[in-house]
Amino acid sequence: MAYSALTDASGIASFPQIGEGAFSVQASFVDNTGTTTPVGSASGSVLPSNDGATVDIAIQEGTVGTVQGTVYASDGITPIPNAGIDIIDVASGLSAIPQNWPYSYFLSRLP
Repeated sequence: MAYSALTDASGIASFPQIGEGAFSVQASFVDNTGTTTPVGSASGSVLPSNDGATVDIAIQEGTVGTVQGTVYASDGITPIPNAGIDIIDVASGLSAIPQNWPYSYFLSRLP
């Protein structure tokens, strides 16, 4: 079973009444275009000794960076308009594809 929630102003999300056993949690950042980028994950277990208690876990955002550049023709001078750019995170296989950029690209919050 999967659950989802948004964090509050303190960065906390709560999932009450989770049954005994192992669980994993993934946090994602959603930008103003609706693009979702995973930013961290954690795992834990609800044990019999946790009955009625809260199991705290912490997810720390990983390091993110920005990729920026211009696509040029073979002469090294002429910008190529409407060039397709696909940047792939080698670790996760996720890609970030810019939309509507004529020949330069700027992607931020990449894991």
